[in-house]
Formats: sequence, C-alpha cells, structure tokens
Amino acid sequence: MKILGKIITLVFITILAISPVKLAARSVNEIQIEIDTNTKLKQQSQHDLNKTQLDLQNSQLALTNSQQGLPQAQIEIANIETQIKFNKLQKDIFNNDRNIKQLQKQQTEEKQLESLKESYIQWKSQDHNSFSMFFNSDYDFKKASRFSEMIIGNQQTKLLAADSNLITIQNNISEFDKKIGDLSQQNTDLQNKLKQLQDQSNYYNSQITAGNTKISGLQNSIQTIQTNLSALTQEQKQASQQENQILSINPGKNNNGTTHEPPQDQVPPSNPTTTFYFYGQGRELYQGHGVGLSQYGIRGMASAGYKYQDITKFYYTGTVISSGYENRSINVDGYGNKNIEDYTAGQSEIPSKACGTQDQVNQNPQKYTIYNGNTWSCWPEEAIKAQVVAYRTYAIYQGSVCTTAACQHYDGSQRTRWAVDETKGQVITYNSQPIDAIYASDNSEGFGTANNDTVFQTFAGNGTPYPYLKAVDDNQYDSNPDHWNNWAYKTKSYTMNDLNTMLNEESSDSSINGIKYYLSNIKTSLGGSISSISFERDSSKRVKKVWFKGVNGNSISLGGYWFKYVWIIWQSKHGQDYIYSQTFFLHEV
Repeated sequence: MKILGKIITLVFITILAISPVKLAARSVNEIQIEIDTNTKLKQQSQHDLNKTQLDLQNSQLALTNSQQGLPQAQIEIANIETQIKFNKLQKDIFNNDRNIKQLQKQQTEEKQLESLKESYIQWKSQDHNSFSMFFNSDYDFKKASRFSEMIIGNQQTKLLAADSNLITIQNNISEFDKKIGDLSQQNTDLQNKLKQLQDQSNYYNSQITAGNTKISGLQNSIQTIQTNLSALTQEQKQASQQENQILSINPGKNNNGTTHEPPQDQVPPSNPTTTFYFYGQGRELYQGHGVGLSQYGIRGMASAGYKYQDITKFYYTGTVISSGYENRSINVDGYGNKNIEDYTAGQSEIPSKACGTQDQVNQNPQKYTIYNGNTWSCWPEEAIKAQVVAYRTYAIYQGSVCTTAACQHYDGSQRTRWAVDETKGQVITYNSQPIDAIYASDNSEGFGTANNDTVFQTFAGNGTPYPYLKAVDDNQYDSNPDHWNNWAYKTKSYTMNDLNTMLNEESSDSSINGIKYYLSNIKTSLGGSISSISFERDSSKRVKKVWFKGVNGNSISLGGYWFKYVWIIWQSKHGQDYIYSQTFFLHEV
C-alpha cells in the first residue's frame, strides 16, 4: 500500500530525527506566519483589483460611446492598459494563492512528521532498554513491528486525510500555474495590440499636426469674419433705429384688420411691365423683433392656466429650467456690479403685481392687486414669473447689461421681489448652459414667432440658427389688446422696373455702407437688372430671403429683413408706401 510505504519511510525519518544531528527545517508556526503574510498581500491585491475592475468597466463604456479615429484609438489604448493592469493584479493574486498552497503543503507534511515523532517518543518511553538492540534481536524486530502497527492503528486516519489534502493542494497549484500562464499569454497579446494602437494614434496625431498648420493659417480669416459679423450687428441696429424713426413719423393705417388676401405669393412673370403689390400683417415698430418669448404671449398662456415652467419651455425649444444661479453678479450700466437676484427684482418690462382676489390682496399686498380693467394694472402671476426667469437668464448670459430697451428695462426698484423669491436662482438652460433668452413685446405677426436667423441675418439672409430660438406658433395665446398681429397693410401697384429703380438708387444713396455695397454687388451679379423675384420663408411665414433672378440667368439673395429695410428707405423718398413687417406677400394685379 502506498500509505503504508510512506509510513515506514516516515518511521525511519522519525528515528533519524531524534539522532544528535538536527535537520534544518521550519516549524509549523513559522510556516503559518508566511501564510498570513501571503494572505495579506492577496487581500491588498484583491482591493486593487476591485478598483481596477471599476476603471476597466468605465473605460469599456467610454470605448462603446467613442467616436471613430483618434478619440477611439486613445480610449482603446487606455482600455488595454487598464486590462493589462487588471491581468497583472489577477496574476499577483494567483501567485499569492499558489504560494499559500505550497506553504499549506509544507505545513501538512510538517504536521505529519510531528505526529509521527510524538508517536515514536510515546512508544519508546515504554521500554528504554530495547532501543539499543532494535535491529539485533528477534525481540527487538517484533517490537519495531509493534511500533509500526501502533502507528498504523493510531495515525492511519490522520495520514489518509493529510495525503488526500496534499493531492488537492497539488492540483490547486497546477490549476494556478495554468491560470498564470494563460494571463501571461493574454498580456503578451494585449501588449502587441497596444503597440498597434499606439502606432495608429501616432498617425492620427501626425495628421492633426498637419491640420493644425492649416488651421493656424485660417485664424486671421476667422478673426476677419468675426469682425464683419460684429460690424453687421451694429449695422442692423443702425438700420432698425433708422427704420423705426421713419415709421414713427408716418405710422400708416390698418386696413380694417385684414388684407382680404390669402397668405401666399403670386410671383409675377418676367415681363417688366406686369404689375403687382405687396401685402402683409404685423407691425414690428410696436411688436418688436419677433424672436423668442412673447410678453403678450406669456400673458395669454398664463391666463389659459399654464405654469411658468411650461411657458418658458414652449417659447425656448428644448430647454429646461435649472437652479443654483442666485449668487451670480453682473455689471449694470450706471449701477456697477449687482447680485443677479437684486438686479432681477428691478425689472420694469411688465407689471410687477399679479392679479388676485380681495383676500389675496389683503394677505399679500406686495404681490397681488385687483384688476381694474387696465392691461397694465396687473398680469397673471405665472406670466410675471416666466418674465422674471427670462430676465434673469438674459442678464447672466450677457454678463453686462444696459438699462434701456436695447438690453432690458431696469429701474432699480424691488417691486418684483416676490416673483424673484419664488423663482430664486432659476435660469433657462440648453445643454446645461444659460441661453440667450431674448424676448419682445408681441412676437406673433399672425403665425407665431420667428427663427432667430430669419430676423438676425447677413445682407444675403444668412444667420447662425440657435436650436432654442426656433419659430413656434403662439398666435392663439396672443393677448395684445391692440391686436398688432392682425394689423394689415397693402402697398400700391409696382412693376419689376420699379424694383430695378429701387436697386439702382439705394446702391448709391443708402446711408449704411454695407448694404449699399451689397446692392451694388447684386446689380453686377445679375447683369445689371432683375427679371423676377421669389421668397424663402420660415414656418412663421416671415421672409427669410428674397431671391432675385437676373437678366443673365444668375440668382442672388437679399435677406428678408434687409429687403424690408431697403424698401422703407426708398419709400421714405417716394410716396411713403411701406412694408411694415417681414410677414409680407406678393400678389399680381
């Protein structure tokens, strides 16, 4: 039997162990100390492994969401480096486990030996005189056999269990050896892939470096474009002031609230003598620019039961209201730096008190008042809160504001403090950033508000569209008692020759150099004369671009805002027959 052979061998070793020559070996306790040390190392490695596993999961998630090209290559490099680190920590844990198993094996063998020693000493103490004759007499041989029988009787169960445990430990060691080998091979493969990705990343970086050289060459051009855009903004402000001054002198008259014409164009043929007229609705002199929140619109929405959060979301597409801005400061002309809440409490855009019942007035006279039939005596409280949030947002976006209609009306009072407190620190955000929350008195010209790039545009009619300043149809909520959205107008009859006359005169006489030069460019591009026109609109039916087709077959655009402006400037010298809004149409006579 295998176990019996081992016992006999151990008996012999045990006998030698009590000889004067002491063999060098560690005790069971010394081995246990080393096992404990390896266990602590394993626990630390496991802690590091858990943290790295979290990093690996985050890196794999980033890889899933990454874009192609350099961003993906860089994230994949980081992912592989984390995987290599993860594998190394796993190897460390497997090595710790393997060391522990090796030590447990030594410990088991040492315990076997100690057990045999104890049994031998116990046996020997029964007859001291027989030991010297152990191998020289039949009696002593029988006693030795008796010792073996006793060992087998007393220790067989323990030895069998220890032998089985040693086999299990050896199998575990072999299993850890395989895992360590697999991880080593996996890390070798990962290192090779890492090198490929690093080469790929270096290639992308070289392309970026080459691209940066081109980009740096464009910086001056970009700066020039920015300067031109800034100048254009000033020119549009100048044009608006000039236009308002002209229309204030000759305000025109309402055509009984309707044009009696459908809101669509009839484009005249190329015959230069065919007559047509313009008609439309809305009166921007009193309504405002038409973009963003409409003050009379929010009054109507609040009266219909909408909360201020829903009102701002309606007018500013895709936005949410965010909190936490109450400690911001802005610069206010004539007042210096002011806390945003104190500044907002001084808004004087709309009435500061909400319409309420007598009980509400008695309980909170700072907030409520009784509606007396005058539109400006009070407004619904949700409308005032919507205005306050837009007012606060605009100021934070700008950072520095004036106190006139060119920015926001501000009188330094604290009359709207109640609405400020009820919306404390709240602003309108898009992609977590405060928006340019522009607004005007009455932005509906019968079909809703305008896209921002329809109104704020280059001479050609182009602009930078803001995703949150899209046209929305708020006509049903418009509560302007003067009904400027239904204010209709109609011009006299004209021909294509008249439009060419306008083009020729204003390309020479316009007081704004930018538009004068652009009109000259139109003449040149079209071969000197317009043969026909057409219109490009946004969903509010405002004219974004007027397209001119020339006698040479070429086409070129003039922004809808600028066509209206040029027409007003021209008509201020010839009959004062004005187009009052960008919501205009053409009808053939």
